[in-house]
Amino acid sequence: ILRHLNPDAGQQLAALPQPQIAFNYLGRFPAPQDTDWAVAVDSQVLTAGADNRMPLAHVLSVNAVTRDHAAGPQLTITCTWAGELLAEQEMRELGDAWVTALAALADHAHDPSAGGRTPSDMPLLELSQSEIDEFEDEL
Repeated sequence: ILRHLNPDAGQQLAALPQPQIAFNYLGRFPAPQDTDWAVAVDSQVLTAGADNRMPLAHVLSVNAVTRDHAAGPQLTITCTWAGELLAEQEMRELGDAWVTALAALADHAHDPSAGGRTPSDMPLLELSQSEIDEFEDEL
């Protein structure tokens, strides 16, 4: 976004190499239901990649989507990479390391001492982070 929408940053970033990794979080959606007029349960509509004959825009492309299921949210990650540059074993190791890091982050976030609320936790109120921090200090 900075490269394309911010004129000052765009000029500075234009001189730098193009990114080799693309990350796209597609958002959070209800899990597909296998009913009339709904996305089929086995559909990959949100994570479907491009035609595999198309040249890749990045060495590694990561698409992630969260689906809400009865048992809780499930994160699905789809990776596409240049096989000539990255071996499948390297990608498995990277994926395993990422899952480990995400699990550690989730564990940390569940710890009550991990931090407080942010403005995004209260979408019906127009509060700054400093205002929220003040309220929490008073509690």
